[in-house]
Amino acid sequence: MTAGYRYDIMTATVQPAALVLAYYYPPDNTSGVFRTLYFFNHIARRGKWNICILTLDPDCYQAEQNKDSHLLAQVAPDIRVYAARAVFPREALISLKKATPRRENRELDVSEEPTVSSLSPERKAIGWWQQCKDILTEEILAFPDNKVGWLPFAYRQARKIIKEQGINVIYSTGSPWSSHLLGYLLKKRTGLPLVLDYRDPWHGNPYEKQSHSKIYRRAIFRLEKAIVNSADKVLCNTERLRQFYQQTFRFNDKFFTLTNGYEQDMHQDDAPPGKDPEEFVLVHAGSLYGGRNPKNFLNAVVRLSNQPGMPRIRVILVGAGEEIRNFIAEEYGSSVLGELFVVTPRVAHEECLDYIRSADALLLFQQGTSLQVPRKLYEYIGFHRPILGICEEGEVEDIILYNRLGLPVRDDKDEIEEALKILINSYENFCPVAEECMNFSNVILARQLEHYMSEVAGGAV
Repeated sequence: MTAGYRYDIMTATVQPAALVLAYYYPPDNTSGVFRTLYFFNHIARRGKWNICILTLDPDCYQAEQNKDSHLLAQVAPDIRVYAARAVFPREALISLKKATPRRENRELDVSEEPTVSSLSPERKAIGWWQQCKDILTEEILAFPDNKVGWLPFAYRQARKIIKEQGINVIYSTGSPWSSHLLGYLLKKRTGLPLVLDYRDPWHGNPYEKQSHSKIYRRAIFRLEKAIVNSADKVLCNTERLRQFYQQTFRFNDKFFTLTNGYEQDMHQDDAPPGKDPEEFVLVHAGSLYGGRNPKNFLNAVVRLSNQPGMPRIRVILVGAGEEIRNFIAEEYGSSVLGELFVVTPRVAHEECLDYIRSADALLLFQQGTSLQVPRKLYEYIGFHRPILGICEEGEVEDIILYNRLGLPVRDDKDEIEEALKILINSYENFCPVAEECMNFSNVILARQLEHYMSEVAGGAV
């Protein structure tokens, strides 16, 4: 029998095996989970691959990671899931620093802006020491990112899985970029083909910290270049990201576009509801961070709600949290909460889907980047509601316009207000057509991924 393949007695076929390096995987319910979960569920159900997932041990989850038992129950039964623990020295050091009482600084004369030359030797020393601590916590202990404490444990576990399961292909999904580094090290050690999956850009990511030193940024870029150079295929979740990476790393035959998608089974009965002429409900699912600032949209809604002849508008911000709720109360008064705006804490995935089903239209914020597309856009597609995308000229706008999914608009309160009027008054013209959404079905996308893996495995499937 060919080494590295599993023989299936029931079907008399030889199955290749894939090791999937996925730091985020159920029961974690952060956004990075779903692409990996759904794609490999469909591949496993087709029965042609032996799928092994290596993820973070749930006992090591950090504060931003929540456990969702419903998601864990969705994992296909034929998938083998392995967990590796992690340590987080950077976070431990930062916690220790916060817990350590600080010396009270003597009073400073702040009548003039201090310059480096005017600082006392003591203050110069404090500034130098702070820089050293920042280099330690944000660069040395966070290279290539703050999940690197998973890497040594995952590497040891992966070597064991490769030996026991006869792995043929290594697949790494990032971020975190420690997963790609792990895939690179395993490729160097075993010689197995490596597929990199970019859910976000690493180089060129607008949400990455800009305060890193030139030395750190140069080292990160050289590391990413080495990892990409070693990979057999690189999958990008948007076409513009593929073009950007192809130009950056100068490989014409290595980069491919594989978008995110939606689950058909979850949306069989999700035709748009009959529009109520007295009320128009918009829903946004998920947290708002980075450049995803809803202020201009909120202003536009408040102004529009005061105009005669408009239906009652309700905006539901699912999972936006206390910070957005407090901002709305301070900016517009607490009376708008519960009526014009509803803000919920983070909720389970199934509850979030129920909120989306209640919507007439769905909201998307993607300011500040032309390359990235939030996963929620693809999940929205399955609900066949018009999407109001507040975005830059770029991939999000391209997808909405090309596939006739709704209405993209710039982050300007006047333009948003006008777009809302058009959407409300011409609602039926912006409802997506179900047949045109099928290209984003996870079933179809998973088969494309399976094809890519088969190619690097030597055409075994």
